[in-house]
Amino acid sequence: MSTSKRLYLAAALLSAATVPQLAQAIPILNGHEYQLVNAEGTSWTSANAAATSAGWYLATVTSAAENDFIVSSLLQGLPVADRSHYWIGGTDQGLEGTFAWVTGEAFGAYTNFWGAEPNNVNNEDFLAFDLRSGGWHWNDAPDNLAQAFGFARGYIMERSQLTQVPEPAAISLLGVGLLAAAFARRKRA
Repeated sequence: MSTSKRLYLAAALLSAATVPQLAQAIPILNGHEYQLVNAEGTSWTSANAAATSAGWYLATVTSAAENDFIVSSLLQGLPVADRSHYWIGGTDQGLEGTFAWVTGEAFGAYTNFWGAEPNNVNNEDFLAFDLRSGGWHWNDAPDNLAQAFGFARGYIMERSQLTQVPEPAAISLLGVGLLAAAFARRKRA
Protein backbone atom coordinates (compact mmCIF):
# COMPACT_ATOMS: atom_id res chain seq x y z
CA MET A 1 0.00 0.00 0.00
CA SER A 2 1.42 3.39 -0.92
CA THR A 3 2.26 6.01 1.71
CA SER A 4 -0.49 8.35 0.55
CA LYS A 5 -3.12 5.56 0.76
CA ARG A 6 -1.95 4.71 4.29
CA LEU A 7 -2.24 8.36 5.32
CA TYR A 8 -5.73 8.66 3.82
CA LEU A 9 -6.78 5.47 5.64
CA ALA A 10 -5.31 6.71 8.94
CA ALA A 11 -7.06 10.07 8.57
CA ALA A 12 -10.38 8.38 7.79
CA LEU A 13 -10.07 6.11 10.83
CA LEU A 14 -9.23 9.11 13.02
CA SER A 15 -12.32 10.92 11.76
CA ALA A 16 -14.58 7.94 12.40
CA ALA A 17 -13.21 7.47 15.91
CA THR A 18 -14.14 11.00 16.97
CA VAL A 19 -17.79 10.92 15.83
CA PRO A 20 -19.91 10.94 19.02
CA GLN A 21 -22.49 8.21 19.40
CA LEU A 22 -25.83 9.63 20.56
CA ALA A 23 -27.71 7.51 23.09
CA GLN A 24 -31.07 8.83 21.96
CA ALA A 25 -32.54 11.79 20.19
CA ILE A 26 -33.74 14.55 22.51
CA PRO A 27 -37.10 16.02 21.49
CA ILE A 28 -37.16 19.82 21.23
CA LEU A 29 -40.12 22.19 21.62
CA ASN A 30 -39.92 26.00 21.73
CA GLY A 31 -36.17 25.99 22.38
CA HIS A 32 -36.35 23.42 25.19
CA GLU A 33 -34.99 19.88 25.23
CA TYR A 34 -36.74 17.04 27.06
CA GLN A 35 -35.51 13.68 28.20
CA LEU A 36 -37.24 10.76 29.90
CA VAL A 37 -35.12 8.94 32.46
CA ASN A 38 -36.13 5.43 33.45
CA ALA A 39 -35.30 5.11 37.14
CA GLU A 40 -37.55 2.50 38.69
CA GLY A 41 -38.41 3.28 42.30
CA THR A 42 -36.85 6.75 42.46
CA SER A 43 -38.34 9.39 44.73
CA TRP A 44 -39.24 12.88 43.52
CA THR A 45 -36.49 14.33 45.74
CA SER A 46 -33.86 12.00 44.21
CA ALA A 47 -35.13 12.67 40.67
CA ASN A 48 -34.99 16.42 41.25
CA ALA A 49 -31.44 16.21 42.61
CA ALA A 50 -30.30 13.99 39.70
CA ALA A 51 -31.79 16.31 37.08
CA THR A 52 -30.24 19.38 38.70
CA SER A 53 -26.80 17.79 39.00
CA ALA A 54 -26.95 16.91 35.29
CA GLY A 55 -27.72 20.54 34.34
CA TRP A 56 -31.44 19.92 33.75
CA TYR A 57 -34.57 20.40 35.89
CA LEU A 58 -37.71 18.33 36.28
CA ALA A 59 -40.05 19.27 33.44
CA THR A 60 -42.42 22.18 33.97
CA VAL A 61 -45.55 21.70 31.89
CA THR A 62 -47.17 25.09 31.37
CA SER A 63 -49.40 24.57 28.32
CA ALA A 64 -51.59 21.98 26.61
CA ALA A 65 -49.18 22.00 23.66
CA GLU A 66 -46.23 21.18 25.91
CA ASN A 67 -48.22 18.49 27.71
CA ASP A 68 -49.25 16.88 24.41
CA PHE A 69 -45.67 17.11 23.10
CA ILE A 70 -44.25 15.31 26.16
CA VAL A 71 -46.92 12.61 26.00
CA SER A 72 -46.49 12.00 22.26
CA SER A 73 -42.69 12.20 22.11
CA LEU A 74 -41.64 10.63 25.43
CA LEU A 75 -44.47 8.73 27.10
CA GLN A 76 -46.40 7.23 24.17
CA GLY A 77 -45.72 3.54 23.66
CA LEU A 78 -43.84 2.90 26.92
CA PRO A 79 -44.27 -0.54 28.41
CA VAL A 80 -46.96 -0.19 31.04
CA ALA A 81 -47.26 -1.89 34.38
CA ASP A 82 -50.49 -1.61 36.39
CA ARG A 83 -49.85 2.13 36.70
CA SER A 84 -46.86 4.24 35.85
CA HIS A 85 -45.67 7.54 37.31
CA TYR A 86 -42.97 9.78 35.82
CA TRP A 87 -42.04 12.72 38.05
CA ILE A 88 -42.30 16.31 36.79
CA GLY A 89 -41.22 19.55 38.48
CA GLY A 90 -44.31 20.57 40.43
CA THR A 91 -44.69 20.56 44.20
CA ASP A 92 -46.91 21.97 46.94
CA GLN A 93 -44.44 21.02 49.66
CA GLY A 94 -43.99 24.70 50.63
CA LEU A 95 -47.70 25.44 51.13
CA GLU A 96 -50.26 22.65 50.96
CA GLY A 97 -52.62 23.07 48.01
CA THR A 98 -50.50 25.77 46.33
CA PHE A 99 -48.39 24.14 43.66
CA ALA A 100 -45.22 25.73 42.27
CA TRP A 101 -42.84 24.75 39.49
CA VAL A 102 -39.19 24.11 40.43
CA THR A 103 -38.15 26.90 38.04
CA GLY A 104 -40.40 29.54 39.61
CA GLU A 105 -42.61 29.71 36.49
CA ALA A 106 -46.26 30.53 37.13
CA PHE A 107 -48.38 27.51 38.02
CA GLY A 108 -52.04 27.18 37.24
CA ALA A 109 -52.60 28.79 33.85
CA TYR A 110 -52.64 25.19 32.58
CA THR A 111 -53.11 21.96 34.55
CA ASN A 112 -53.81 18.39 33.52
CA PHE A 113 -54.89 16.66 36.75
CA TRP A 114 -56.99 13.52 36.90
CA GLY A 115 -60.59 14.30 37.83
CA ALA A 116 -60.32 14.24 41.65
CA GLU A 117 -56.65 15.22 41.78
CA PRO A 118 -54.80 16.79 43.47
CA ASN A 119 -56.17 15.22 46.62
CA ASN A 120 -53.20 15.14 49.03
CA VAL A 121 -53.96 11.62 50.26
CA ASN A 122 -50.91 10.32 52.17
CA ASN A 123 -49.24 13.75 52.19
CA GLU A 124 -48.88 13.88 48.40
CA ASP A 125 -46.70 16.90 47.65
CA PHE A 126 -45.10 16.06 44.28
CA LEU A 127 -46.40 15.90 40.70
CA ALA A 128 -46.05 13.07 38.25
CA PHE A 129 -47.52 12.04 34.94
CA ASP A 130 -49.76 9.10 35.82
CA LEU A 131 -50.96 6.53 33.29
CA ARG A 132 -54.39 5.07 33.93
CA SER A 133 -57.10 4.04 31.53
CA GLY A 134 -57.83 7.15 29.53
CA GLY A 135 -54.25 8.30 29.07
CA TRP A 136 -51.57 10.35 30.78
CA HIS A 137 -52.65 12.96 33.33
CA TRP A 138 -51.11 14.52 36.42
CA ASN A 139 -51.35 13.15 39.92
CA ASP A 140 -50.01 14.41 43.23
CA ALA A 141 -48.01 11.67 44.93
CA PRO A 142 -45.89 11.15 48.03
CA ASP A 143 -42.10 11.32 47.74
CA ASN A 144 -41.92 7.67 48.78
CA LEU A 145 -44.27 6.60 45.98
CA ALA A 146 -42.18 3.51 45.21
CA GLN A 147 -42.40 2.22 48.78
CA ALA A 148 -46.03 3.24 49.26
CA PHE A 149 -47.50 2.05 45.96
CA GLY A 150 -44.77 0.80 43.63
CA PHE A 151 -45.65 3.02 40.66
CA ALA A 152 -42.50 5.20 40.33
CA ARG A 153 -40.98 4.48 36.91
CA GLY A 154 -38.69 7.51 36.41
CA TYR A 155 -38.79 11.21 35.62
CA ILE A 156 -38.85 13.75 32.81
CA MET A 157 -36.14 16.41 32.56
CA GLU A 158 -36.14 19.69 30.65
CA ARG A 159 -33.56 22.37 29.83
CA SER A 160 -33.08 25.26 27.45
CA GLN A 161 -31.70 23.97 24.17
CA LEU A 162 -27.92 23.98 24.13
CA THR A 163 -26.14 26.13 21.54
CA GLN A 164 -24.69 23.95 18.82
CA VAL A 165 -20.89 23.82 18.65
CA PRO A 166 -18.79 22.09 16.01
CA GLU A 167 -18.56 18.38 16.69
CA PRO A 168 -15.15 16.73 16.92
CA ALA A 169 -15.96 14.90 13.68
CA ALA A 170 -16.23 18.20 11.81
CA ILE A 171 -12.79 19.22 13.05
CA SER A 172 -11.36 15.82 12.05
CA LEU A 173 -12.90 16.09 8.59
CA LEU A 174 -11.30 19.50 8.20
CA GLY A 175 -7.97 17.88 9.11
CA VAL A 176 -8.50 15.14 6.53
CA GLY A 177 -9.24 17.76 3.89
CA LEU A 178 -6.09 19.70 4.76
CA LEU A 179 -4.00 16.52 4.64
CA ALA A 180 -5.43 15.59 1.26
CA ALA A 181 -4.73 19.10 -0.08
CA ALA A 182 -1.15 18.97 1.23
CA PHE A 183 -0.49 15.59 -0.42
CA ALA A 184 -2.06 16.71 -3.68
CA ARG A 185 0.13 19.81 -3.65
CA ARG A 186 3.22 17.73 -2.80
CA LYS A 187 2.54 15.35 -5.70
CA ARG A 188 2.35 18.24 -8.16
CA ALA A 189 5.67 19.71 -6.97
